Parts: sequence; C-alpha cells; structure tokens
Amino acid sequence: MNFEEVKTSPVGIWFVNAPNQDTKKVLIKTSTYLLKHIYIGVKTELIVGIYNSLNTIYPMLALKIFDDTVYPSLITEKVEVNQLGPLESVMSSEKIEVNFYDELGALSLIGYLRIDINNRFKFLEFYGGINYSENDRNIIKASDSLDSFTNAINEKKATDEIIKFNYFEIKFYDLVQIENHHLGWGQTNKISLGDFNEGDKLEHQIAIVSESIFKQNTFKNPLVKNGKFERELTDVFMMYDRGLFLIETKASSVLNKKDQKFERKINGVIKQIKKGVNQLIGANKKLRKGCDLFDTDGCEINYNSEAITQNIVLVSEVVHLADREDLKQFLLNSMVDNNLSIQLMGFDEYMLIIKAAEGKKELFDYYLMERMKGWVKKGCPLNFKIMFTNNNQL
Repeated sequence: MNFEEVKTSPVGIWFVNAPNQDTKKVLIKTSTYLLKHIYIGVKTELIVGIYNSLNTIYPMLALKIFDDTVYPSLITEKVEVNQLGPLESVMSSEKIEVNFYDELGALSLIGYLRIDINNRFKFLEFYGGINYSENDRNIIKASDSLDSFTNAINEKKATDEIIKFNYFEIKFYDLVQIENHHLGWGQTNKISLGDFNEGDKLEHQIAIVSESIFKQNTFKNPLVKNGKFERELTDVFMMYDRGLFLIETKASSVLNKKDQKFERKINGVIKQIKKGVNQLIGANKKLRKGCDLFDTDGCEINYNSEAITQNIVLVSEVVHLADREDLKQFLLNSMVDNNLSIQLMGFDEYMLIIKAAEGKKELFDYYLMERMKGWVKKGCPLNFKIMFTNNNQL
C-alpha cells in the first residue's frame, strides 16, 4: 500500500505486509473521538462482507466501535483486491500489531489486536474461493457499495447486493499513546490522545490544520482588551483581506464521562452547540465595534472590522442530531436575528474542506459559502455534509 493513502483518506483500514522490513500490521485511521473510545476499551467488532452487483464482486470490511451501545459507529472499507494478500498474511499472525492514526494523519496510538483462534480461521476462510473484480471505479461508485454494506450491517441481514457477511468480536490490548508535537507559526502544539483537557486538544488540532491555509494569520484564543480587562474572543480566528473566520470548538467528553447514557450525551452536545452559537454572536458584535484584538503574546491583530465573517461551531463528532428540530430552529433564528452565517459541522468535514482548498484562502472561503447554500437548498438538515469528487469539485 501507499502510505500517502493514510495521510489523505478521511478514514480507512489497511494491511501492511513488508517481509523485507519484517513488518506485519494493521493501520486504522478514524476520528479522535472514536480513538478515545478504543483507548478506553469499548467493545469492537470486525465485520466482513461480499458485495455483488452488476456482475461486480468486491470484498468489504468494517470496524464496528461501540461508542454508544444503541448507536455504535462504523468504519467501512471496500477492500482493494491487492490488499487481500497482505490481509491474509497479517491476520494469520499470532500477534497482530495495530497503528491508529487521527484526522491529522498523525500516529496517535499503537497496540495489538486479538481475535480468538476459531474466529481467526473463519475470518481467513471468508474471502476465499471467489473471483473478485478488479477495482474499476467506472463500474460502480465506491460509496454505493459502502452504503449497501452499512445498510446490511444495520439491518443485520444479507441483501441482494451484500450477499453474505459475518461478525467477529476483537480486542485491542497493550495500547500506548503517542505524544505528537506540531510546530506552528509562533507556537508548538502538543497533542496526546489521553489528554483529559479534551476541549483544548480539539482547539490545538483546528489551529494546526487552519495554519496550512492562513499561516501566521491563524490565532488560537485571541484576546479582546478593554482597559485592564481582557477576554477571549473565540477559540480559533483566521483572516485574510476578504474575510474573517471564527471557530468555536466543542469536544464531546469521552475520557471524563465514560458510560454516559445516549440521551444525556445528546443533550450535552446540544447545550454546547448553543453555547458556541451565542459565543460567536458576542464575538461578532465586538468585531463590528472595532475592538482591540491581540494574540496570546500581546501583539495587536490588525483586522478589517467591516469584512464579512464566516462562523463555525465545530464539534468533535456530529452525533444523531438530524431530528432535533429545536436545535435547527435555534440555529436559524440566531442567524436571522443577528444577520450572521453560522455553520455546524464535525471535525471530519472540516478536514475535507481544508484538504479540498489546497492551501488557498479564497477556495476555503468559497467552499464555506457553497456549503451554506447547499445546506439551505436541502432544507437546513443538521446532518448535512459537503461532498467532494476526487478532483476536489463539489
């Protein structure tokens, strides 16, 4: 496999078999939110499946993570045919090494995967005896097969397209955190998966990726000064000559609130989102008045108080909010009453926009505006997500 895939893919599961380097391992990339759940030892399952449609047969693979007992999360993969050899070799090992990567493509966790001997043989036999299609994306979109696989898993039965699948409970053990240091403009951000200050960690991550576009015009926790008093304007502030960008980050607490009930978890997320919206409204009022703004080193930030602002409440994970009409109405009323654009999105979607912008501030600005247009056009659903083609077209 090409390691560039791990860096550029939003999520994924890969198998590495490099005999010359004496290396056999599984690579898993997912959100920090789910990595934390893996770290604290929630139940996980490995799910295998066969997709068959339009005379096209693909092996499928999923990792089911029980971050919630009622609504667990899925990482689904269409396995490349050339990955079947490494998959078999890695999963045949007595001790299976696993490397976990976060949204930034940084190695965050290492450990091992355990699957009991009987299930291991069943797993290895599952994909055998079938002539798979070569991966031709012109035949069928990968997203179609992934959707079919997800539906079969949720319905717990085979379908016309997913002709068979099976579950195997697995266990990750001897997990060790990796502490990463990211060098930025004027500061170093230290990120560790087990950091109990989960909100601060998310701020660090957003500041790091935003710097890839706005460079030294990215400010974490800028300060508004009024006489002897100073107060934080927002979590992350970026700017260029055509616009200002304000981000309030809201991390779902995992390490501090284990075994939290689903309804209580959702209510907590909604409360944080509303708080973020109100903070953005207050920050915009200050900017429109031309407040004195400084970075954390005390250097003044010169900005255009008349520039249009783009405002984001960014959560670590958008969890099951689609039917919360009260939150949707609150968001719409807040925008209309204050003449503001405020968008709600997850870290994974923000990373898609960062990647698609390719370091260009104007493209980043454009994609946010197009996302808002698309959201309104679709009826303002809270689970809306912008989608890009392989060449970064909307």
